[in-house]
Amino acid sequence: MAAEVSRAELRAGVARLEKTVKRWKPRTVALLGVTLLPYVLPGSDEPGPGAKRTAFAGARVFVLPNPSGRNRAFPGFVGKLPWYRELALTVEV
Repeated sequence: MAAEVSRAELRAGVARLEKTVKRWKPRTVALLGVTLLPYVLPGSDEPGPGAKRTAFAGARVFVLPNPSGRNRAFPGFVGKLPWYRELALTVEV
């Protein structure tokens, strides 16, 4: 479970993600879960899901709600689908 991941593990994961993004140079990085945002974009004043103004390692950032059925902030498939559709429009799929 994500709750079992320590802060140190999250920071290490962000460092690895940064190296990967710099290597492959994607135009957009999608984060799965808003709890990652403070680690990936520390100091960001853009809470919640959606496109962010701040870039990460040169890539646009789009935050998606966690698809877990336990996600009460965005319940069910219908609660999450608009964010996935917005991502598709953002990356021009």
